[in-house]
Amino acid sequence: MPELMIAGPGELHEQDLAVLGRQLIAHYGDVWTQIHTDVVAATGKFLEQPTRRI
Repeated sequence: MPELMIAGPGELHEQDLAVLGRQLIAHYGDVWTQIHTDVVAATGKFLEQPTRRI
């Protein structure tokens, strides 16, 4: 069987560890609802942008 050529375990940056150490936002309630609404709206705007050829 061939070996998988994937990146192995690596160290996290201090900023990443800080983010992972924060408390999660519950997936209910006013805060999460507003974040979800904003993300959906921003994604819609992003997807409506015309593609540009470089």
